[in-house]
Amino acid sequence: MVVANLPIGFSSKRVASNVFVLKQCVRFYSTVAERLDLNVDAVKDLYTDRLAPAKPFTDKVVLSVSNILDVSLRAQFFSQLKDKGGGIYLFQYKHDPNVFYIGRTTQFVYRFRSHINHKLSDKFHVFGNLVGWDNFTVSIVEFCEKQDLGLRENYYLQKYLPLLNTTFSSKLSDTAIYETLTSKLKEIKLSNSIFSKDKKSIYKGVGIYIYKLSPSHIDPVFDKYSSLNKASEMTKIARSTLALYLDSNVPSEGLLFYSEPLVDFESSFQLVSESLDNFNISSNKSKKVWVYTIFNNEVELVNNEPFDSRGLAAKFLNTSHNVVRYFMDSWKGRGYNGYYLFSNPLNREGLESLLALYLSDSTPGKVKVWAYCANTLELINNSFFNTLKEAGNFFDMKYTTIAKHLDTELPTKQGGRLIYLFSHEIDNEMRDQLKNKDITVISNTTTEIWVYKKSNGEFTLLDNNQPFKSRLEATKALKISHKTLTKKLNTYIPYNELYFFTFPNPSEAGLRDEVSEVKK
Repeated sequence: MVVANLPIGFSSKRVASNVFVLKQCVRFYSTVAERLDLNVDAVKDLYTDRLAPAKPFTDKVVLSVSNILDVSLRAQFFSQLKDKGGGIYLFQYKHDPNVFYIGRTTQFVYRFRSHINHKLSDKFHVFGNLVGWDNFTVSIVEFCEKQDLGLRENYYLQKYLPLLNTTFSSKLSDTAIYETLTSKLKEIKLSNSIFSKDKKSIYKGVGIYIYKLSPSHIDPVFDKYSSLNKASEMTKIARSTLALYLDSNVPSEGLLFYSEPLVDFESSFQLVSESLDNFNISSNKSKKVWVYTIFNNEVELVNNEPFDSRGLAAKFLNTSHNVVRYFMDSWKGRGYNGYYLFSNPLNREGLESLLALYLSDSTPGKVKVWAYCANTLELINNSFFNTLKEAGNFFDMKYTTIAKHLDTELPTKQGGRLIYLFSHEIDNEMRDQLKNKDITVISNTTTEIWVYKKSNGEFTLLDNNQPFKSRLEATKALKISHKTLTKKLNTYIPYNELYFFTFPNPSEAGLRDEVSEVKK
């Protein structure tokens, strides 16, 4: 093994970082923040269905280049590879040492140029083109003779089982070293089909026969559609998915798709069984998409149900599958054109968080803020604030905090004073309600909650004679809402036979006074 002296800009050390700091995504698209979300999503996908543990590459390397897209660094790197023949090389993702690709070649320069310029659809190239090739450190692991390439590559593939490799054996040729879902399905369609192999590619206008697959047989009853478009419309399965699985003998969502009716069901079922034995399709199942929008400060689920696939969500939004994938679970303030996309339904807490996120968007004129002194109910600054951000700057607080307390009808302590925050001017009825509130209960400070039961005329403290450390802790432990707790706090009025206080040792006299006031 020849070890070269590394020039400036090169390093033989592996980059190990738990922080995803990305500089480019799909070459030149998107902002830095958008690239971050896309790349994190892409990395998460690499671990899907991974059974063996992922581990970083720990063998020594001969030489490396930190950015193969940098013309100067690449030229220096390539100059050191002249007359070196072939060998084993490594593409390692800079921001996760467990993500790398191991390959072999007889001509390093040609192979590296091929990698960064081709738009191949295998896992490695899809990932590389998505995150940007400048996010990889490219290294020469070792130089070796042509006849030893397969043996040496096998050694490293079987030692590390790299996340970006899709095969762990060098039985395939250099040009067939990659496999993907798409390429495997296309191959199956050519070699496995019970129909003529010289059939033309399937496009719009071809009849579609859809059969249900059972564990022991194919149901002979089928649904026929006049075209892919019609089948997609009726089954809610993306047209691209139908085209991909057509005549492949590989099921999707328990269905089989053919361009001609089946005749020999026993033989067809055998072909399907063989396909399932040799082909993992779980990662390609359609993923539901929950699309939310916000109207009049209310979060609404579009169509009151999720879309059955990303493709259908993209069609509704009039955009691409990649845009849907990018905005999925991104929690971006404005969403995609006012729509928020999720891979799971939002619970109550999630809906509240989404609304707060929406309100925190400081688009000029979008949300006005009226701030009132909690003691006098006078309008602070003698006018409303035009945006959440403007209000935040005035009170020296984050505008997300402003959004959190907006319209809660609870006082919050900011800048040494208690204030109420509203998205509208309050009327006389609201003023009367606020005047009667106990403003000692501050909405953004941690307050101990003392919870008692009343027995034989005496109050008995719950929870091992200790108060709850906060309202949140009390609501979770007692399974009551924050609103109910606030309403009953310090009122001597029970809820589920419990009494709630912000102070210890409530008196029987206090209870009598409260009861007397209620009777009046």
